[in-house]
Amino acid sequence: MAEILVPKGILRGHTDMVTAIGVSSDKCDIIVTASRDKSIILWDINKGGKSYGVAQRRLTGHAHFVEDVILSWNGGHALSGSCDGELRIWKLDTGASVRFVGHTDEVLSVDMSDDQRTILSASRDCTIKLWTVDGVCNCTISEQDGGHKDCISCFRFIPNRDYGLSIVSASWDGTVKVWDVDNFFNCKLNYSLVGHSACRATLAVSPNGQLCASGGVDGAILLWTLADGNKVCSLEDNSIIHSLCFCPNRNWLCAATENGIKIWDFVRRIIVEELQVDLKAEAEKCDGGVRTVKWSVDGSTLFIAYTDGAVRVWGIKEQRKTESLSQALPSATIDTGKGDDYNIGALPLKEQTEQIQQQEKPQRFDLDNLFSLSSLVEIYIEKSLQRMSVQKRKEL
Repeated sequence: MAEILVPKGILRGHTDMVTAIGVSSDKCDIIVTASRDKSIILWDINKGGKSYGVAQRRLTGHAHFVEDVILSWNGGHALSGSCDGELRIWKLDTGASVRFVGHTDEVLSVDMSDDQRTILSASRDCTIKLWTVDGVCNCTISEQDGGHKDCISCFRFIPNRDYGLSIVSASWDGTVKVWDVDNFFNCKLNYSLVGHSACRATLAVSPNGQLCASGGVDGAILLWTLADGNKVCSLEDNSIIHSLCFCPNRNWLCAATENGIKIWDFVRRIIVEELQVDLKAEAEKCDGGVRTVKWSVDGSTLFIAYTDGAVRVWGIKEQRKTESLSQALPSATIDTGKGDDYNIGALPLKEQTEQIQQQEKPQRFDLDNLFSLSSLVEIYIEKSLQRMSVQKRKEL
């Protein structure tokens, strides 16, 4: 197997397992990481320096493990979810946070719509909540609404839906569900995806919103078309899948498994790269456990988070950057294994990714407006009345 990715550096700053990595759709020089040390770190990625990345700010405030974090499109804000049951929006240049309270158990997954006006959270309390950015919970999806019967471990907005917002969620109840959201925050179950033999831990959505990949403890990675919920192929790994991520400009799906990192060409259904940590070269103790992976927005860099608190960075070899595996065909097909092919278009080849990035962006809400009352305003949602109240924290 030809070497495709090479190690570029290591980001060290957390004292416990790194649980999530957030990248910006507009900037390649910053990322955020979340950890079980209850903190979030903002990193400045300096590819030409002695150190690959420098920790610029540590964000603290959560009272328990931080389970998920995303970065706003322009890199100015972060959204986090924690086992303390709370969400926070962070203003990265000051460290100020806006706090959302409403879940009755750990928050395991968070996301934000492209226009930055709708926030999503999923919890161990078996609900998904849709919030306005000023802290109002307009919709709660529960089992009574056709929702999940167990802890919701992961969900994501589906990008590039012409007719409105859609989300896809994965649960420990063994199902993946696709939801449509209208302008009034009414949520309607579109369909459920069934195919795994055990509970699912993670999912990923392709950059153009056409495909969903799901994986979990059964060791299978299933690819689905989000337009109709059809399963188009299965990638068998026989190892627990902790995290999945589509490459923005290649037909690659990266899987963080119990046995390391595997990168699949999902059109040809072959493994193009396997990554392992060279413990002897690092001369440090690491149990090798991989927990999450994230591609940079340009697809040139892969960030891999480990249980030892480090993020190891891999980059595409320079001579292969312009290559397109699968020959950059105008359309790509997946062999379904049933004697026919499923045409998925040029997904997610470089040309299509660039086309999506050049599309007119929605009018985005300025998250700085949330911090206009005070640099330390926190928003609370009263559980009993489900109404918003605003309190000021004491100045630090």
